[in-house]
Amino acid sequence: MPTIEIYPEVGAFAEDKDAAAHIRQFAIEPALEHSGVVQIDFSDVTLVTQSFVHALISGVIRVGGEEILDRIDFKGCVPGVRGIIETVVQYSLDTGMVEDFTEQETQERLDQILTGAFQSGPTSLADIPKKDGDPRSPKSKTLKKKKS
Repeated sequence: MPTIEIYPEVGAFAEDKDAAAHIRQFAIEPALEHSGVVQIDFSDVTLVTQSFVHALISGVIRVGGEEILDRIDFKGCVPGVRGIIETVVQYSLDTGMVEDFTEQETQERLDQILTGAFQSGPTSLADIPKKDGDPRSPKSKTLKKKKS
């Protein structure tokens, strides 16, 4: 399973929504397309903003629906990070889903998904085929933003 490590891209405080959108476009979406699954590793990330997490995963959840959550694992989430992820997942499901689920069904599903948040065995982004226009960064070993 390809693993996307967040800390090397944005540091301990993940707040840059443009960086999050870039990670989604050039890492998460290609991993889901080519491998069918992806692990998003928040190890060493101590704080995230809701806008960062929203830019990172909301679009994928809205397009893929609840089923996409079976293909995404969250790893290394401290309680604050986990809480923001749960909020964004809930919001994305509420605003993007065609089917209606009770609040209890949705919460049970979220609990099931996020219980596996501490999976192990990261792999390299090198395992994820590049999309056209995928730049590499001097700041990190994996990704960089497009120059404007």
